[in-house]
Amino acid sequence: MANTLNQHSISKSVFLHLFPGIVFTVILFLTCIFITDVTIPRALIFYVLALLILVPMFIIIININEREKGTGKHFYDYIGYLEKISVWKLLGIVFLASIWAVVIFVLGKPLNSFFQMHLFSWLGDKFNISDYLINPQNYSKSILIITWVVGLFSTSIIVPIFEEIYFRGYLLPRIDRYKIFAPILGTILFCLYHFFTPWMFLVRVIASMPMIILVWKYKNIHIGIVCHVLLNLFGDTIASIPIIFK
Repeated sequence: MANTLNQHSISKSVFLHLFPGIVFTVILFLTCIFITDVTIPRALIFYVLALLILVPMFIIIININEREKGTGKHFYDYIGYLEKISVWKLLGIVFLASIWAVVIFVLGKPLNSFFQMHLFSWLGDKFNISDYLINPQNYSKSILIITWVVGLFSTSIIVPIFEEIYFRGYLLPRIDRYKIFAPILGTILFCLYHFFTPWMFLVRVIASMPMIILVWKYKNIHIGIVCHVLLNLFGDTIASIPIIFK
């Protein structure tokens, strides 16, 4: 399948990478403005919208772009980078890429905070999806648990799986004619897609590029799926257990 996938122009690839992030961010901000109930964490709104908007959007975009070509019946037929590798090699690659990402994200926290404070402070706290973890005393115990559970299934499991299918399984193989520049460009565009956390762009690029290069090198999106889910699980869900269930 990987050798028969049609190739996208740079402009089309840029558009398909960024469009879902633009739409999601606009809807997120408008929803946060509309919902004035301070007892509802912004993270809960984020988790629900990510599940209800991003996942269907990925599927719809793929089907709209490919259905006229008549090479498949649904979006799974258009996914590349499905070459097999051994389980042990997969686990080893995931381990190394995950350790790198964790180290970079931890070391990069001060840099993220600096950018957020000095470049994006104009966004204010209204769109701060980490508030329920920073100020858990502002919310009831039940709403904290609900937010945590929704986040577990949404942005820790389901959404990252579909992000990998869309960005690494669908978009990346369609620019692989650019060789090593394909995963570099794919990394930059994927990180730009996160318009809702622009202050994390630089750190996110450095943290995720090795994983994306390895997906491209081995032509296997399972590397990205496992790594992405693990990072989100440990970085968001598991790390917040002491705060939510204390």
